[in-house]
Order: sequence, then structure tokens, then C-alpha cells
Amino acid sequence: MHQSGGFGVLNRVSRRALKAGKYFIFLVTSFLSSSVFAANYSFMAGVEFPSATAVSTGYTGSPLSFQYGGGLLIGYHMLSSLSAEWGLLYLPRGFNQTFSSTSVASPVVWNSIQIPLLLRVSLMPTFSIGLGGYFSHGIGSMTTSAGLVPFGGNNGVNSYGADDYGIVGSAKLKIELIPSLSLVIDGRYLIGFVNINKNAGASTVLTDFQGLAGIQFGR
Repeated sequence: MHQSGGFGVLNRVSRRALKAGKYFIFLVTSFLSSSVFAANYSFMAGVEFPSATAVSTGYTGSPLSFQYGGGLLIGYHMLSSLSAEWGLLYLPRGFNQTFSSTSVASPVVWNSIQIPLLLRVSLMPTFSIGLGGYFSHGIGSMTTSAGLVPFGGNNGVNSYGADDYGIVGSAKLKIELIPSLSLVIDGRYLIGFVNINKNAGASTVLTDFQGLAGIQFGR
């Protein structure tokens, strides 16, 4: 009888915890989708496939293996099928230096804070495309075959600037789980406009693929 009573108490506690969890999710999604906060908030995990078009004496650029990060995206509805979106992402960038003399690929990698700003058009309730710009700032130091190297000049073949900006295109899939709570998958392509190479006569322009996935609160 004592064991049966214990299981009964545990069962009641579990049901109350589940009910409280559902009520909490309802309150959060209702709050974020209210008229005061007419926006959506996406908490994303990300995979970056960084690369660069590099032309310099002795080496060219080639893609790196994928890198991990994440961040937050915030969307604002402007019309029924048009919205604006900005975000704050923490993702590594870089490329492989492939030396023509040896054909050896030497990675150059750094962490970056990225701020994308897009206009997004919903082609259907579950699919949208976006186009806009981004700003990226490298933080810390670059990881190279020569060890940790600071941004800026006077570093030989590893003389690169920390800042970059360009255009970004996006294709996003949205799968609603419950009202105001959705799974989102976002594929992006970034084309940099900045020559980050500080060596005279050299050019290094970043081009990246991104894959983002996460949970969106709000409509």
C-alpha cells in the first residue's frame, strides 16, 4: 500500500509539471506574438562552410571544412508576405591557403560576429526567400599554420583585416509545431565585398555557405 501511494503521488506531480510546462509555453508564445511584440525570435544553431577567392603571390584560396556556431534572428512583419529580419550570429570564417609551390593547403580560421539584415518574401506559409546585406567582424586572433596571428598587416602571408561586409541570400523552411512555435531551417550564401588581404597587389574576398536550424517563437 505504501508503494502504491508513492507512485500515486509521483504520478500527480508529473501531471502537474506537464500541465505547468504547457501553460508556460503558451504564455511565452502568446507574449512574443502579441501586438506589442509583433515579431518572431529564432534561436539558431549554425554550420558555416567558409571559403575565399584568393589571389596572391604563391597561393590561392579553397574551402575549409565546416565550422560550428549559432545565434539569434529577429523578424518583423511589414506586410502579409513581406518581413524584415536582422540577427546576431557567432560563426567562424576563413579559408585554406593552397600554396602553388607545394600544393599544401594551410587553414586560416577566426571567430566572427555577424550582423545580417534582410528583406524576406514568403512564397508560401512554409517557405520564404530573403536578400540583404551583412557586416562581419573578426574577434580574437586568427588560427594559422604559424600559430595565433593578430589581425592587420605585417604578418607576411597571414596579413588580413578583421572586418568584412557584403550581400547575403537566404532560403528558409518553416514547420509549425504548435501555434507561434516552429522549427526553422535556413540556408544562406554570403558574398563579401571587402578585400581583407593587407599585402600590396594581393586579393582575398570571402564567400561562405551557412546552414542554420532552430526554434522560432512567434508567427
